[in-house]
Amino acid sequence: MPIGKSSEGRILKVVKISSGSNTDAEKLIKPAIWIDGGMHAREWISPAVAMFIIKQLVERYETFKPVVDKVDWYILPMVNPDGYEYTHTSDRLWRKSRSQHDDNSLRSR
Repeated sequence: MPIGKSSEGRILKVVKISSGSNTDAEKLIKPAIWIDGGMHAREWISPAVAMFIIKQLVERYETFKPVVDKVDWYILPMVNPDGYEYTHTSDRLWRKSRSQHDDNSLRSR
């Protein structure tokens, strides 16, 4: 589900994995786990790990049924898509986002 856009307009998407609830009371007390990846631009492995977790929870549901049934999972594989893309195309050592500040500068390295 889309939750917003990056400063360069890329859509931020969260995946929710849940078995649902049987009653309204269960919906109110069901805990949630949040996982995000790609916070820092040059940390390339965390988005892959987040995607791996999604794949495992979905494709191996019977194995992970106890935790999927008791907990709602929210996974945002890429928090910083602008910085991630920039490290792949322009500057491998860039480490932050590409958002501009009030003085129109990009303060990062």
